[in-house]
This record gives sequence, structure tokens and C-alpha cells, in this order.
Amino acid sequence: MDEGGEDSEPQIEDASEPAADEADEPLAESQTEDEPAVEADETETELETSDDAEPADVTASETVDEVIELLTQIDSLQEMQDKRKTEFAASQRAISSADYASNDFNEEALAEHEEMAAAYEAYVAGMFVMRAEAKAAYDALTPEEQAEIPEELAAKLEPYDKLDTYFNQRAYSVLTPESADSPYIYQLIGAYECSHHGCGEIPASMALIDVTDPTILNEDGNWVPDKLYEYGDCNYDIVYCSDAHPSPSTTNLYKRINLENSTYYSRSAARKLRAIVINSYPFVTMEEMKEFLKENGFDAAMADKLDRSEIIAGVQMAIWYYANIGNADHNDLINYKYTFNNYKNPWMPNRIHQFQNEIWTWWDAAGNGQFSAWRPYKTYLSDIQERIDSLVEFLTSLPGQDPDENQILISDVQITRSQLIPGSNGTYSVGLKVILNHGRVTSNDSIVLRAEVYPEN
Repeated sequence: MDEGGEDSEPQIEDASEPAADEADEPLAESQTEDEPAVEADETETELETSDDAEPADVTASETVDEVIELLTQIDSLQEMQDKRKTEFAASQRAISSADYASNDFNEEALAEHEEMAAAYEAYVAGMFVMRAEAKAAYDALTPEEQAEIPEELAAKLEPYDKLDTYFNQRAYSVLTPESADSPYIYQLIGAYECSHHGCGEIPASMALIDVTDPTILNEDGNWVPDKLYEYGDCNYDIVYCSDAHPSPSTTNLYKRINLENSTYYSRSAARKLRAIVINSYPFVTMEEMKEFLKENGFDAAMADKLDRSEIIAGVQMAIWYYANIGNADHNDLINYKYTFNNYKNPWMPNRIHQFQNEIWTWWDAAGNGQFSAWRPYKTYLSDIQERIDSLVEFLTSLPGQDPDENQILISDVQITRSQLIPGSNGTYSVGLKVILNHGRVTSNDSIVLRAEVYPEN
């Protein structure tokens, strides 16, 4: 995005622009002042948490006692996730707080963490098989036989393949533009989803709202996210960060500009950024992105294993690679460095969508999950590194993509010269400075130019 002043750094790369008949991917920058958020109640919704295990074929009716035995042997989904920080917890940190900046890892601890991660992955895979067998046996019982099963055992199957994902529907106060015709109308709310994998700072996708759209405000004039993000069907958009160094601000307003109109990127870098964004989550769904990866040569098994956290980290690093191409640390931005233990990460309070229950990745829980420093512990896991680095390599190698003709929309025109410039054959030229201000309100999505002839006297 372009900002309110002359010398600001770019902040946000929009990750949710339409593919054909909407505006091109915008970038964001700052302008005014912030107001405190107003707390509201938290609600819950559900998303899939893992690949569905196929129910086993039941060739003969199991007895009630046999089903009870099967249910006794399985863990609930919540128990499975809790074991990441109990039964499969590491005994020591991979890195101390004193070594945070230098990434000086304890090699012995890293070896233990790799072992624990592999053991947890094997446990999860085996437990899903056991749960499928237990569910098939339970479903084969008659209603009368199911009533004989102790409630606490039957409850292990509910939920069967998904857990509640917290969706924080708190109310946020909305900033006010400087004037009615100001192009700075977009407010950054904060992190929508935070990746559990670090590269400099925690990569995240962030929520962005159009403060001039009255339909997104409640009766108190505040914004409350309406539901888990669905592209094109929410009262907010999702964006990534377009510069690895400046921190995005929730106290300023932003405006959108086209990639090609920005002074921050070369034309070739803009084409690369567009290719990354339009082929990645959340511009497309995770499932669509994985299919695109596999159809274009990415390892199929690796694509299937990518979780939402890894995808966010990979997409963000790929964007940073081209957004920061002139920086001295350019190449450092595309290497997986460590895994954050994000479930005890209280310093990201604005997270709207807490998706930890959607993934089954082992995290460093040294100290039995006790948070004892303002920074979380970090772990370097080679299998996660391979997936994320492979994703970054794939995305950065995509051929650049030009915008479609109807992707460049203009809704704010300023005349930069007051004199008409005579041309040939009775024609005149006028200088126009064109500023993109593409908003959610469709009435602002078109431009009409009128030419009028006045008598010379």
C-alpha cells in the first residue's frame, strides 16, 4: 500500500484480491490514530483438524464388551493434542532465552526434539487408525446396545475428526478517515492466523477492514468479524505483510494501490508477487492450493502433509523474498529457522482465528508446557524445515503473472494541472494523477470521464 507520508516503508501485501473482476493485489500504508478495542464474548466454531481416517469394515457384529474394550484403548482428540505437551514433551529447551538472538541451539536437545516429534507423529497416525476401528464397531451396534456403553467412553468419539476452533468475535473500534474523500480508508486489525514457524518474527495473515463501509459496523459503530474467513464472503479481508522489517500498525489507516503503481517494487518483482498471492492460501483454499502444488510438480506426499501453519510461513517468506529483494538480508528471509511453541504465546493477543486445534504438529513443550519467558521456546525440526523451504522454493520459482485488464480499477482521480494542453486537430490533453482507492462498496469501483466544450469568451 501507499502511505499518508512521503518516506514510509510499505507494510501490507493484500492476500485476498479477486482473480478476475476485482482490483489488483494491493499494498498498505499508514496515516491516522488508533482507538482501544472493546472486548466482546468469544464464540466457537469448527474446522477439520486432520485427514479423515477411513472407517474399518465390520464383518461381524461386535459384542458390547468388545466395543467397550476398543473404546477404552483410544484417546479423544483433545487427549491426543494434549499429549504434545505431556507424554511427548521434551525434557530440555532447544535454545535458551540468552541465545535467542544468535540462534545458538543445544544440539543434544534438538536431537531429543526430533525424536519426540517423530514419536508423536507415529502416535497420532496409529491413534487415528484405532479410532476408526472403534467408531466402526460402535456404529455397528444397535441403539439398545449403544445405550449399554458408558457415556464417558462413547464421548471419546465426539468429536470424531474435528475439534472446536476458537473464533474471537471481539468488537474493535473503527478509525475515522481525515476527510470524506481521503483514500486512506483501510484499518489493520491484527493477526488473523499466526504461523507456529518463525522466520525473523512470527509470520501471520492479518485482517483488514474498509472503515467507510457501513455494512460492516454493528449498532455501536464497532466492527466485529462475522465468521471464519471465506474469501469474498466476509466483512473483512486477509492480507500478508509486504515488508519484513517495518511493523504493520493498527493505529494508522492505509490505502490500496496496484502493484505496478507502487514505487517499492520493480515490474518483474510485482509480477512474481502476484503469482505467489493468487495461487496461495487464503486467495485460494488450502485444498485448492495443495492441488495446484501437486499439479505443478511439487511432491504430492509433502503437499498433503503441509498444515495451515506451514503454508502461512511459506507464503509469507516467499512474499518477503521479492518484497525485500534489495535488502542485505534478502536471502535470509527464505530459510526456515525455528518452530515457535505458539500455544503458550500470550504476546499475540489480537489473533482472531486460533487454529491450533486444526493441526497435529508437535511443538517444543520443554518444561511440561510452562511458559517461563516472554519469548516462547524455539525448536529446529528438519522435516518441517524441508516442507516449508520446499514450499518457498516452489512459490518463488513461479513464472510472474500480469494483471488481467479488468483487475486494475481506479476510483479516485486528481487533476494535477489546471491548464489544458493543446494538441493536434483541435484536441487537448489534461494531466491526471490517478490514485487507486478500491473499496468494498461497489459504487466506488468505476470511473467516468466527461469532456465538455465551453465558448472561448
